[in-house]
Amino acid sequence: AEGPKQRLVGFKMENTGMVPPEGSQIVSPAANERAEILGWVSSSRFSPTLQEPIGLCWLPADLAAQAGTAFHIRLNGKLEKAIVFHGPFYDPAGERLRM
Repeated sequence: AEGPKQRLVGFKMENTGMVPPEGSQIVSPAANERAEILGWVSSSRFSPTLQEPIGLCWLPADLAAQAGTAFHIRLNGKLEKAIVFHGPFYDPAGERLRM
């Protein structure tokens, strides 16, 4: 009745040199060390075609609904910024498909 609580969505990292390990925690940016866990990274890789890290993650449905929404992944004790990405990572306009 309430709809899905979480959604699987694509993401891109703001820091293009950072590929988060699978299972990394997605957390709320808190001023203290007790940040709330919101979700997790299910898969991530560095795309040689796009020259940037891409992946899939589980996020709360309201956070995942809007493309371009920023969130934070905890990596090595620091918070790294990522962006919600909807649609295909490669060839979103389908130009290569029509060649």
